Amino acid sequence: GAAVMLTGDNGAGKTTLFKILATLILPESGTVEVAGIDALRRPDAVRNLLTPVIADERSLNWRLTGAENLLLYAALYGVPTAERQPTTQRLLETVGLTEAGDRMVGTYSSGMKQRMLIARALLSRPSVLLLDEPTRSLDPVSARDFRHFLRAEVAGRQGCTVMLATHDADEALELCDRLAVLDRGRLIAQG
Repeated sequence: GAAVMLTGDNGAGKTTLFKILATLILPESGTVEVAGIDALRRPDAVRNLLTPVIADERSLNWRLTGAENLLLYAALYGVPTAERQPTTQRLLETVGLTEAGDRMVGTYSSGMKQRMLIARALLSRPSVLLLDEPTRSLDPVSARDFRHFLRAEVAGRQGCTVMLATHDADEALELCDRLAVLDRGRLIAQG
């Protein structure tokens, strides 16, 4: 997988573009393709390929353990019953939370909760993960560790394309294969 950074000032349109790519909102004009699929004509096909990671820790159930959170979402995603437990354990291992899997999510640090959000997103086996400023609530060391995790584990071992929106130049330099710059809704540079 690759790591692609979408950057630009606040208000440049990063979040709006991510919502359009995730088929959550419709664009006023133009076309949208994800992996060659027209997102406006075939939104269901795009949703099968792409998963947005909403960086909202409140969407996790804090009174359940990490494993219980994943088991709950595995059921919601339609993972076959016999596969739920092994899938949950594999994903906890993938995101480095095996030891914390039996602890309530409410006791997790912000970085651990971010990893839980990634594990939950990986339940759907996406080809593309969209992350909107996933390190904004993390301290600099945790943010760096999280970027390394995205690069090595999610893009590397999982083979998932990670598309990250941020205005943090460090993330672009440390993480990404490609960079795209937005300014007031227009792509002004990429490479």
